[in-house]
Amino acid sequence: MALGDMIFISLESWDEIWRRNQFLCAELVRRNPQAKILFVAPARDVSNALRRRELGSLRAPSLEEVPGFDGRVVVTRAWKLLPNSLSLGRRMNEAMLRSHVRRMAGRLGMRAPLLWINAHEAGHMAGRMGESAVIYDVTDDWTEFERGTPDADRARQQDAELCSKADVVIVCSERLQEIKKPLCAKVELVANGVDADHYQCVLDDTGPLPPEATRWARPVFGYTGTVHSERVDVDLLEALAGRLECGSIVLVGPNHLSPDQVARLEARGNVHLCGPVPYARVPQIMRAFDVCIVPHRMTAFTESLNPIKLWEYLAAGKPIVSTNVAGFRDYSEVVSIASTAGEFFRAMQAALSEARERGQQRRDLVREHSWEARAIAVETVIREALVAEKSGPNSHGEIAADRPTISAILVNYNTRDMTLECLRSLWSEVGDIPAEVIVVDNASTDGSAEAIAQEFPDVKLIRNERNAGFAAGNNLAFRVARGRFFLIINTDAFLKPGALSHLLDFCERNPKVGFAGPRLLNRDGSLQHSCFRFPSPLQCWLENLWVPLFFRDHPVLGDYYRWDYASEREVDFVSGACILARREVYEEVGGLDERFFMYQEETDWQRRAWSAGWRVCFTPDAEVVHYGGESGRGNSQRINQHFFESLDRYELKHHGFAGFLLMRMAMLLGCSIRAALWALVAFSPGRRLRAIHKARFYRSLLVRQLITGMPPGSPS
Repeated sequence: MALGDMIFISLESWDEIWRRNQFLCAELVRRNPQAKILFVAPARDVSNALRRRELGSLRAPSLEEVPGFDGRVVVTRAWKLLPNSLSLGRRMNEAMLRSHVRRMAGRLGMRAPLLWINAHEAGHMAGRMGESAVIYDVTDDWTEFERGTPDADRARQQDAELCSKADVVIVCSERLQEIKKPLCAKVELVANGVDADHYQCVLDDTGPLPPEATRWARPVFGYTGTVHSERVDVDLLEALAGRLECGSIVLVGPNHLSPDQVARLEARGNVHLCGPVPYARVPQIMRAFDVCIVPHRMTAFTESLNPIKLWEYLAAGKPIVSTNVAGFRDYSEVVSIASTAGEFFRAMQAALSEARERGQQRRDLVREHSWEARAIAVETVIREALVAEKSGPNSHGEIAADRPTISAILVNYNTRDMTLECLRSLWSEVGDIPAEVIVVDNASTDGSAEAIAQEFPDVKLIRNERNAGFAAGNNLAFRVARGRFFLIINTDAFLKPGALSHLLDFCERNPKVGFAGPRLLNRDGSLQHSCFRFPSPLQCWLENLWVPLFFRDHPVLGDYYRWDYASEREVDFVSGACILARREVYEEVGGLDERFFMYQEETDWQRRAWSAGWRVCFTPDAEVVHYGGESGRGNSQRINQHFFESLDRYELKHHGFAGFLLMRMAMLLGCSIRAALWALVAFSPGRRLRAIHKARFYRSLLVRQLITGMPPGSPS
């Protein structure tokens, strides 16, 4: 099956410095003569150009053919008018990008193209380009690139959402494969490659030397690639330059070091920052090297890489000295590995006297790692994705027969015995319903994961390395879940007979219902309130002044207070203790917002579903016993902190700063009144202990409202 047209969303522009994207596009077009590729380069950033006074950078045609491909590779760049740091600006830029790409694809006559996404921030395009399938190609772990910054948090969320949307995730390294495996349904490893013939002149030592080499004192220790402080160890380079009595250290590639770092290196006098050179000239430059060096930092980010320079260095045949980083350490028989500056320097000196036949040995290692071989692997992945897409949901929204109806999802944190009991209850209710069960263990320390794996080997068990919270745990499960419906159930919730089939039947009868909630019962069988109005400043004022209690007969104010939970009805949102969610809702509005560590995440999710046109309903026919609070038992202070931080985040996200202030004012008033009333009740001997406890509780809430600012990382 020949491949068709492709929209290729790239992290980099198409220029003379070739990278993975260009190599793959060139090979795919060469191997599929009928295919066209719309290469979407980074947008023309108007706000950035204005700040830098570089308006000339905005001049570019809407469509530009790449020479040498007979019009079958066309580059386009959309407009980016506003800074992405503003949420409204980001949404506007995303909408403009989607519109621009659809328009350009139409001009090229593309119909149902494959959507290849390399830029993690372009996940919003998935499902909106009329594509036949979505491929997400991950070349770096960008969440580690700027770890701890707001950009990294956003990158992590965008990457996770795209992993869940893509039909296949392609990665270039084994480390990336490990990282992405829990996030997606299918992940394939396709490493980088090399055109070995391009570097034949280096091994043969033929052709002219570059003019700039006349300024480099011999021996030359050279590096090719991006010179960025997240990759290149500036301290190591400075130490090596200080030890080098004669010779040069040459860094060839785009320079992203700070002015201070550049000044430190240039002050040594024997370090040359040459800037980028076209791919066509790289072999000529490398001919002037005596030793190829890889002075990379040893970090989580560099551990995720499969550097193209690995294959290019091997193809060139020059001696190689590298820090102990991924890729290079796998070829330690032909690469000298060093962990300290002293080791690195000694290895550099030893490499100068290396036997020439070692060069041919390196070149022989790359024979099977050509870009053509990589393109063939990519074609195989794409064909499988297209076949899977055709066997997935059909035009009536039906799912292939081998897919489960329900994906039951539990997030566990140190509730081993209760989780095991919940799973027993769940399996007994599944019966003949095609189902899968997914448990996400949030780094429990009570042996939960081991016990679950032993008693329930058929459960898909995802082990988190840290307690990432309820929202993040569920999202991990959503990304691998295959069912038409997601049953999100707490580990301290137990289905009564028939509950699961009643929930499923209710949703099947009501196709516009996105979420269905059951009747929740306490341990003693009494009713547990599980349906609520969306939080709002007005609702907060009414609740803190007890208005609904005084107007139980009012059709709006007293509605939820007088309702007996005996009938089906639409509600604002249902408790997250047990929800049956329709898969289409997740695909349309995304998963839970991971900025809510615990509490309000299901409220926010259901509000987004309502905004997208879905309904949320309650059905009394399904009953579930819910104990409540088991994961946080013994740490009420921490639980209260999570609850009120999440409430703050919710108000900021949906009602803005003004709504946040109004809510705070209402809670200040409500806590003051309640603390004072309970203090008065404390004079009654029979109620003293409970009253003192309550008075202290509301006093602590009052203090919190006074001294606590907006929560960190609040949604905007």
